[in-house]
Amino acid sequence: MFSFFAKNEEGHVVVYYKKGSTSPTWLPKDGIIMTDEIPRGEPDLVPPNLAKIKLDKIKADLTKFCLKFDHSTNQWWSDFIKSQETRHDEVEWKLSTLLPPTKPQKQVRPRNDDGVEDELRKFFEKEEREVEVNPL
Repeated sequence: MFSFFAKNEEGHVVVYYKKGSTSPTWLPKDGIIMTDEIPRGEPDLVPPNLAKIKLDKIKADLTKFCLKFDHSTNQWWSDFIKSQETRHDEVEWKLSTLLPPTKPQKQVRPRNDDGVEDELRKFFEKEEREVEVNPL
């Protein structure tokens, strides 16, 4: 799936997606408006569906490929398999557990940007000028 973000006419950030690189159309037509607020409440959480994970096949494949992996990669896969075998499919909304920072953040002093806008405007005007081409 491919996606991109853009601003719409009202200044809201929207996201568009398409299923594959060869899909001609970005969906949905008007995009999905992104929020700039903290979500309120809790969504209906979807528990993971592990029915299609075949741990026995992964274990068999791991023994076939163990010589191609370094020790840390083999260890990661072993730990992953163990965690999946003992997994409990409980879902929990974690956003409510995030706390705001307790210390005020250090304020960065603004730079003196006098004249920067004029310089940028001049630069863009220069870049957008038509170039004259004189035939030889």
